[in-house]
Amino acid sequence: MLVGTGLYSSTGTITVTFGGRAAPVRCSSRTRCTATVPQLGVASGQSVPVILSTPAGSSNPLTFTYRS
Repeated sequence: MLVGTGLYSSTGTITVTFGGRAAPVRCSSRTRCTATVPQLGVASGQSVPVILSTPAGSSNPLTFTYRS
């Protein structure tokens, strides 16, 4: 789950990427979104950047570590 400010998009366009691959995302409010982590075929323990983007801009990358 992603929680923060600035998650609202008047066009409804919110993209979340894990290691550059788009993930399905659903937002229940202007401050809370849920993204389904895509399978990237990476080894357990490997980390990838997560970036949330709206028409207003993109977040700083956060690190997500895959676990088996």
